Amino acid sequence: MEKRFCSSGISDLIRSYKIGIVPTDTLFALTGDARSEEVASRIFDVKRRLPDKSFPIFIPSLTWLLEKGNFKYVDIETFLRLSTIFWPGPLTIVSRIVFNFNLSEKVILDGFLALRVVSHPVITKIFEDINFPIIGTSANISGKIDPLLPNEFDKTLLKRIDFFAKGELIYYAPSTVIKLDNKVEILREGVIKKRVLERVLSKK
Repeated sequence: MEKRFCSSGISDLIRSYKIGIVPTDTLFALTGDARSEEVASRIFDVKRRLPDKSFPIFIPSLTWLLEKGNFKYVDIETFLRLSTIFWPGPLTIVSRIVFNFNLSEKVILDGFLALRVVSHPVITKIFEDINFPIIGTSANISGKIDPLLPNEFDKTLLKRIDFFAKGELIYYAPSTVIKLDNKVEILREGVIKKRVLERVLSKK
């Protein structure tokens, strides 16, 4: 049986290396401390994720990222243009940002991190209480549908988590994912459409 807690209690559970499900502006997410290898391994097992995949992470804010992140290998002008317009919101940016603290190896793939600032009151409340990244991967078994309502969750998955936060989704659709390297590549078109991104990127 899944457990439900208020958002303040969830912050304490995340600090205690527990894993669970939270609502976001896009889809429900499996979450936990992104710095912990043990937490990431548990989420990998719960999702039955392939070992060559990594997890996106949620961060407190763009301001936090600018303070904590090293942008040496990033086109900072393009990054700031996109993040300033679309964060908080349904845009995941994959880029070569590094931090001055350790993250789980399971959130890094070939030196790239997938980052997002989420626009949802539950996530906002969590980041009022904690000041480190959390994993933010879809709350489904890999390859299965993304649940949009509590009664659509895989029962086996629910038995293996520690908490389930109440809350409704906003968009009921996945985030748009872009990769920022030598160029901007749209890896997945989600809530934010390709034509919108192209208009933003074309402005000088």
